[in-house]
Amino acid sequence: MALGSDLVFKWRPAEGGKYKACIWQTEYIYGDVRNDPLRGKIGGIASWLPSILRGARNPKVMPGNPGYLEIGPSIEPLEVHTGAITRAEGDVHPFGNPHFTLDPIRVGKAALLVAERLGQIDTPHAAIYLVNAEKLKGRMEAKSATWTQRLEKSRIKKIITYHKTLTYFLDRFHIENPAILEPKPGIPPTSGHILEVIQIVRNQSVPLILIENYFDPTVTHRIVEQVPSVRTAIVPVAVGGAPGIKSLDDLYETLVATIEAKK
Repeated sequence: MALGSDLVFKWRPAEGGKYKACIWQTEYIYGDVRNDPLRGKIGGIASWLPSILRGARNPKVMPGNPGYLEIGPSIEPLEVHTGAITRAEGDVHPFGNPHFTLDPIRVGKAALLVAERLGQIDTPHAAIYLVNAEKLKGRMEAKSATWTQRLEKSRIKKIITYHKTLTYFLDRFHIENPAILEPKPGIPPTSGHILEVIQIVRNQSVPLILIENYFDPTVTHRIVEQVPSVRTAIVPVAVGGAPGIKSLDDLYETLVATIEAKK
């Protein structure tokens, strides 16, 4: 979200320039956490953020200061956990699924929140942040209407994914997600679980499996052998996550086009 163009935002991939197990494990930096020219600015939803802030040793981006903005509660997070959490449940995010940037409508709302706070920190450029955020929000709303029509026309109503990365995207466009290839979040697929997924694909006539492109797609081979009618595809889930994915627009368009494809 380049709300301030070259004024603020930088994106820095994880070590080696490649995404690791899950996109939220990359370094997501607004400005620079340790020495931000605009006095620090962090926004997030993931549970790992506190450890990053402690390591940064920059009090300006700690909770309670203007440089800290928690977006999660304001964008209606999905899958917010209730009750006690144990490691037996897998890699559960207690405050909700962190992959909200896969929903163009939530991204628009988040952009306004970020723009408002940036305007408070960097008053001379407040109007720039707000105008750009409003443009982004409007563009996402307009394109979402078109994407909704295209996905409805595709008649794809159910999709299985490897991880819960695409939860927000599927929810936004009213597509069911009847199974995840991981038996539990962050746990690699087991033979027994894949057998269960095969039964779901058969019984519910699931037409498509999407594999986020930082996971091993070979896990789907057994499913396709048993249910040849199911189509599989590898997809990016982040800007910069694949060649040609230079913006959120590119990302969402690629996901829609992949679902539309007949082969």
